[in-house]
Amino acid sequence: MTNPWLADRVERIIRDPRRKLAWGDRLFGTMRVALSQGVEPRNLALGAAAAVDYALRAETGTAATPDAARRFLLDLWNGETDDGLRERCLELAVRALGELAP
Repeated sequence: MTNPWLADRVERIIRDPRRKLAWGDRLFGTMRVALSQGVEPRNLALGAAAAVDYALRAETGTAATPDAARRFLLDLWNGETDDGLRERCLELAVRALGELAP
């Protein structure tokens, strides 16, 4: 895609991954809308998995494992109301971790 009006640098795009991984924000908020419409958001899950891995590497110095990713997201979403899609979102994101390059 080429758009002269979209000149965001990678540094800006990956800034503040915790906010972007919030239950109602960009990645999981959009995944929930897709799931509620019967669409499996595999590509969004891959982006979410990459963001979780990035956040965990930045915070702990280690790559995301399925258990660490799950704990990270559940901690991040603590206090958020589950609309019945939480487990499915977790499943999709954790499964997508396996698709990331080491």
